[in-house]
Amino acid sequence: QWSDLHDYAVVLLDSVPAGLTPIQFPAAGLLSSLAAKGGLQPGTVFDNVGYGVVPFFKTGRPHVEAPPGRMFTTSRYKALTQAYLKLNMNSDSREGNGGICIGDSGSPKFLHGTNTAVALSLGGDAICRSESINSRLDIPAARSFYGQYLALP
Repeated sequence: QWSDLHDYAVVLLDSVPAGLTPIQFPAAGLLSSLAAKGGLQPGTVFDNVGYGVVPFFKTGRPHVEAPPGRMFTTSRYKALTQAYLKLNMNSDSREGNGGICIGDSGSPKFLHGTNTAVALSLGGDAICRSESINSRLDIPAARSFYGQYLALP
């Protein structure tokens, strides 16, 4: 059970470094709208970015190791609640899923193939084998906070 629906931060840069494309924030209610139109199905893919640990649990005792740098994976949609986007985080899945793990909290979840961030990693199970829980960026609590600093779609 997650209790803080206001755990957001914004980092403002004086200028955008060359070669860096700023992320886009979602329109209000984007994920709910996609769900209502059938756009969120069990096979829907989201892109993950993070610097957390890499889990190992095929042989021996489950353990985690530091990544070689920033990691990119995809995760498949599991569920949507009023506050959270739930995604498969099992990097060992036969469906080609990746995921996030310990140390990835706060990293963005993107609509697949876009720079539109729709959620931020919040948590998941202890050894990164089940689902990730991600704070939605299209809900009023999030938009109220980051709308103080950014122009919203």
